[in-house]
Amino acid sequence: MDANVTRDRGGFLVFAQGPSLWKLPGEDVGETRELTNISGETNRVVAVDCVNQHLYWTILGKGIRRSRYDGSDNHLVVTKAHFFTELAVDFVAGNMFWVRGNALRVAKISHLEAGHKTIISHTGIILYSALAVHPSRGSIYWSHSKTTIEAASMDGSNRQVWVTGVCAVSLALDYEANDLYWTDRNTGNIECISLNGGGKRIVSAQGSKGQDSLGISLSGGRVYWTSVSSTGTVKSITKSGSTMKQHSLPAGRSGYLSELFLCQNSAQNLELAVHPGRGADTLALDYEANDLYWIDDNTGNIECISLNGGGKRIVSAQGNAGRNSLGISLSGERIYWTFWTDDIVNSITKSGSAMKQHSLPAGRSGYLYGIVFVPEECPK
Repeated sequence: MDANVTRDRGGFLVFAQGPSLWKLPGEDVGETRELTNISGETNRVVAVDCVNQHLYWTILGKGIRRSRYDGSDNHLVVTKAHFFTELAVDFVAGNMFWVRGNALRVAKISHLEAGHKTIISHTGIILYSALAVHPSRGSIYWSHSKTTIEAASMDGSNRQVWVTGVCAVSLALDYEANDLYWTDRNTGNIECISLNGGGKRIVSAQGSKGQDSLGISLSGGRVYWTSVSSTGTVKSITKSGSTMKQHSLPAGRSGYLSELFLCQNSAQNLELAVHPGRGADTLALDYEANDLYWIDDNTGNIECISLNGGGKRIVSAQGNAGRNSLGISLSGERIYWTFWTDDIVNSITKSGSAMKQHSLPAGRSGYLYGIVFVPEECPK
């Protein structure tokens, strides 16, 4: 297989907006529909357990919910009136990580209400920071304030800075191509860097329009991202930076368009590592290419870095427009991200080409926030 081509494992995108979670086909093939809608709740960060095919998401001031991939069996698994800013699942060890205040905590998925352990007391994480884990390498990484991405072992030891100088609000990793993508809040660009070495490159130079980008994800050959504007959109672009499009979203949505995530249907062994990255609100990993992606909160760019070494590269130079980018996720060869001000989801290829804005359903309300990809298989 070409090192620059990520095998499409199938699956679908999930984004959080207001009281709802929405399912969005990664390539606009299939039905876009609402998975959950809990009146009075504000959903934020979404995480996927691809072993048990569960979705987890944080609720502002209320706790953490869990459901099946189809939205059924929906219930609170952590019922505490705290503000959980980030969420990540180690589906191999069965652990869940989250951030409360400035502390990074871990608990067993099977006993979430039984208690947790604080592994890092002062992470530097702020409201729009990112968190991700790599189960097979025992690594956890997060964006530190608006300047760096750090990494540590899952017990909190071996803390180190991986990348500096960007304001990445979300990350996405291409494990096969060894590229890391992010959106830079300062520049609005989607950027990428090879984890094998070399400088960063711009996948999509969005400028000020990209500063509302939030969630980012990869699916097939495209990069997807959300906008957390008043209308909320999902866009995508090829990893080479061509053919951008906006994806259809259903009517009747409400709230900020936020996290974007890929969901998978079965688990496989992880073989590659997650390493530290840059300051970001959300992160995305390419498990096969060993790349880490994020949205830089300072520049607005989507950027990436190879976890095998080397410098960062810009996938999409969004500029000021990218500073409102928030959630980021990967699906196939594309990076997806949200904008919290424009209510859109964008995507771009991991090479920075073929950006597109994805259509969202009518009837939504609230800010468009998190976006995740739900793959058919857990990454190797």
